[in-house]
Amino acid sequence: ALLVFAGTQGFARKETVGGVLALAGGVLRLVAPQAGVVVATPVPQGSRVAAGQTVVRLSAEQSSATGPTQEAVARSLALRQGSLAQELQQQGQQARQQALALDARIVAVQGGLAQQEREIALQRERVQLVREVAGRYPELVRSGAVSPVEAAEKQTELLDQQSRLSELERARGAAQAELATLRADRAALPLQASRESSQMQREVQALAQAQAENESHRGTQVLAPEPGEVATLLATPGQSVAAGQTLA
Repeated sequence: ALLVFAGTQGFARKETVGGVLALAGGVLRLVAPQAGVVVATPVPQGSRVAAGQTVVRLSAEQSSATGPTQEAVARSLALRQGSLAQELQQQGQQARQQALALDARIVAVQGGLAQQEREIALQRERVQLVREVAGRYPELVRSGAVSPVEAAEKQTELLDQQSRLSELERARGAAQAELATLRADRAALPLQASRESSQMQREVQALAQAQAENESHRGTQVLAPEPGEVATLLATPGQSVAAGQTLA
């Protein structure tokens, strides 16, 4: 088809750019920038068009044995986008659940530590009491008030109480180490969740870009480069056209 300009001034010949070939005499020929099938001609022949208005829509959809290639790619990209959206939502929920679990565990370990401190304090008192009693036994043995066997038993009791104190202190040390690890994990959780979320967001953006590129390969719009009138419309919906073929 031909686009006829309202002006009467002449135009120098121009080369084909973006599917448009301008000829002298105020007439533009619109050509197909690539091979494809005419999907629609939104502007009827004889109508006025504005600059940038779509005159012809082309589909460059490729096909394989399983159907249109770009359509299959679009479905795959859409499925992956939906999957990523669900993963993002689940990741946020998991991060919140992990935070709640860590907070609860920190509170529990702190409570356990407080109880251990009380037990250690009591055990130290027991050790001190047994030590004082055992310290008097040598004199009692010399005076004949108690037998050497009883003195030995008291020393054994002292060792047992000291051993119990050492066990409690080791358990406290393990609980303190666990508490430090839990606090470090809780402090690092927001940063870790942010990194995972950012990675997924980048994947979403990459998929959106891939989808846009795929869509651009599926169809092309031939636009009017200048305002004018569609003098002749050669393209019809369903028609196969070659690259460079005149459309309007």
